[in-house]
Amino acid sequence: MARRPLRWLVPALLVLVWLIGGGALGPFAGKLTEVSTNDQAAFLPKSAESTRVLEVQDRFRQ
Repeated sequence: MARRPLRWLVPALLVLVWLIGGGALGPFAGKLTEVSTNDQAAFLPKSAESTRVLEVQDRFRQ
C-alpha cells in the first residue's frame, strides 16, 4: 500500500519540476537566435560548389 502514493507522486513532482524549470529558463530560449547562425556557407569550405553557387546568387540579388 505504501507504493500506491508514490505511483502518482513521483510523476506529479517531475511534471512540476519540468514546468518550473521551463518557466524559469523559457525566456532564454528566445535569445538563442542572437547567437545561432543559419548560414549554409559557414559550414562548407570556400572551394565547395555549393558555396560558389551561394556567392553567385548573392550577386544576382544585388
